[in-house]
Amino acid sequence: MPREYEDQITDRVKELRGKTQNIALRFSIAWNECMLLDNNDLDAHCQEPNGNTIYYSNMRSSTGGSLDVDIITPSDYNKYAVENIVYPKTTRMPEGNYRFLVHCYSCRDGKGGFRAEIEFENKRYEFIYTEILTQNEKVVVADVMFKGGRFALSEKLKPVRIMDLERGELIDA
Repeated sequence: MPREYEDQITDRVKELRGKTQNIALRFSIAWNECMLLDNNDLDAHCQEPNGNTIYYSNMRSSTGGSLDVDIITPSDYNKYAVENIVYPKTTRMPEGNYRFLVHCYSCRDGKGGFRAEIEFENKRYEFIYTEILTQNEKVVVADVMFKGGRFALSEKLKPVRIMDLERGELIDA
């Protein structure tokens, strides 16, 4: 992955006042990065172990998770689009599987796929999906198991890069 993409999603989420620091678990997506006027409305979703789903119509959960950045029309921002789901602490999170996916809510002549990041325990897993999404299509990025106060990733898409944020080093994906 080119160096200019290293913190691009995280920086864009921060720019839109999304939470990226002092978090337990984060899922972010980005699209329309090449300014191709990809006006699709992609949505970040998290299916929680308690049966709840965090997404644009249910932005806050009793587990402490929330969708804190939701972009509907990328062209309104003159930059690429991002969405961000964050869990600040583990104290209210039930143990079990957290499924992270991208939903193409509104297909508006999209030109590409998306990039995604999942971050926990000082590691950031980065994913790229290059296919053009169709109306109502859902793409599962990964499942994250939370058990015994620890997280474990079971990817559905293969990460292109894993970054150790504590050391600032790449880990082989």
